[in-house]
Amino acid sequence: MAALEPGTVLQRGSFVIVSQLGEGGFGAVYLAHQPRLDRDVAIKVLHPEHGAREESVERFRREALAAAGLSHPNVLPVFDFDFDPDVGLWFLAMQYIAGARSLDQFPTPMDPPTVYAIISGVASALDAAHARGIIHRDVKPANVLMDGSRPLLTDFGIAHLRGAETITGTGLALGTPIYMSPEQAMGRTVGPQSDQYSLAVMAFHLLAGEPPYTGDAHAVLYQHVHEPTPSPQQINPDLSRPVAEALLRAMRKAPEERFPACSAFAADLAGVRATPAARETIPLAADAGRTEVTPRPRRAQPAAAQAPEPSGASPEGSTARPSWPSAPLVALAAAAAGVVVVASIAMAVLRGSAGSPAPAATRPPARATSVALTDDFGDPSAGFLPSAAPESATFRVGYVDHEYEIAGPRGGFVAVPGIFRDAIIAVDARLVGAPATGRVIGIVCRANEQGWYELTVTPSTRSFSISKMDISGTSTSLVADQVSPAIQRDTAMNHLEMVCVGSSIAASANGTLLGDVHDDAYKEGWFQISVVGAAESGSDVALRLGKLSVAHVTDQ
Repeated sequence: MAALEPGTVLQRGSFVIVSQLGEGGFGAVYLAHQPRLDRDVAIKVLHPEHGAREESVERFRREALAAAGLSHPNVLPVFDFDFDPDVGLWFLAMQYIAGARSLDQFPTPMDPPTVYAIISGVASALDAAHARGIIHRDVKPANVLMDGSRPLLTDFGIAHLRGAETITGTGLALGTPIYMSPEQAMGRTVGPQSDQYSLAVMAFHLLAGEPPYTGDAHAVLYQHVHEPTPSPQQINPDLSRPVAEALLRAMRKAPEERFPACSAFAADLAGVRATPAARETIPLAADAGRTEVTPRPRRAQPAAAQAPEPSGASPEGSTARPSWPSAPLVALAAAAAGVVVVASIAMAVLRGSAGSPAPAATRPPARATSVALTDDFGDPSAGFLPSAAPESATFRVGYVDHEYEIAGPRGGFVAVPGIFRDAIIAVDARLVGAPATGRVIGIVCRANEQGWYELTVTPSTRSFSISKMDISGTSTSLVADQVSPAIQRDTAMNHLEMVCVGSSIAASANGTLLGDVHDDAYKEGWFQISVVGAAESGSDVALRLGKLSVAHVTDQ
């Protein structure tokens, strides 16, 4: 959107724009003057494309309600929330603090006493929010504004207010992966202990000099849920054992094992402990035997999955489990075609027969209660999928002409960030280029270190199958290869859905149920989308996504 010019008036002269302070994918922030009270304010303006979406406006409104409902010295005050019909924009008016900087602009590691004071102030603000039924859900340095030595918690845009309906439409990923709690990463209900976990990760980062988990969004989310907590003393040996104990307790995987309140964590971090006995209830996890504390040098970084060179058998190590489960990569021989089909999620062998027709039915009977992720690919800066593949990958991904493309000599893949248990993924997908014959679209749910469930769709033959895969590449057919007239042929757009709820694994194409089977081998994992096929005449095997959504589901 074009920046508001200095002198632009909002709310019939209540606010006059002075200058732009910053801009992001969701909106822009301006310095403005409020003539009636003769004071400067900060104005956050919602971009027009988001202002046209009910869910984005609701998120904006919740930010105003949450902050305005908290009168606390460590919460940035919000003065007003309104829509200005003259400029056609939604806006928030907030306190402006000259010279203030967000915490992420300060170098780390920081002096421990300074960190203790910051964490204490933010913890107090969070406890006040929790007392009013507000869960922030995005505690991180970028959302803490430093007014001298006073921290101010900001950006309640994805906060959940007690008694409020769940936002179920267009929005962004709810939270920031580096600071996200395990339960939030898995799409579960979050409470005060989730904010406490994020606060502890922020404290870890400020004290140790780097966050406990690093990598791309998908890798970090997986580590939060499954990997042992790294020892902060391995990163910064100057940290004391009591400080490490406090961090590790607040970052335990189970919410009930953390501190009863954020202020209790802050006090323990700063060494304000009631009795020696109380300290003994917060042992290092390695001592307690509850959660292994992993020395930093042992933590493996994610390995980028890439397609190996064609051969008649799986390459050495292709079925070995990496130290964290990157996208499963298995080579499958297609003897009839004389090629090897390689995909991030092991696809079925390219079929020579279309199979038997599938019965028509309705779409999977599931009820989505909240949208976790959604993207129409119109704004790359607001998207949650990677803008490029790893340098070592043999394929490419990225935003192209308001779509998302996955392409490579034999196809490619993209993983959706987040660990999900009961959820549905819906995607509009179309093959690009010719010929489309034999090219297969894959959608995977619950991919983890043991295996995954997989829907494969071959538009050229209108055929599909549903399989269970294990990490070694062994495939178990759940729905054998069949034909469905609901599948659009060749390069036409197909709306595909996959529902994984409880033991039910269901899939649909363009509103028609393809199959609904039961299997409980894999309980949770991530979603992934792929395309595979044989390269011809040097052309890439490409897939374009028109829209992608992931929602949490409660029942069938």
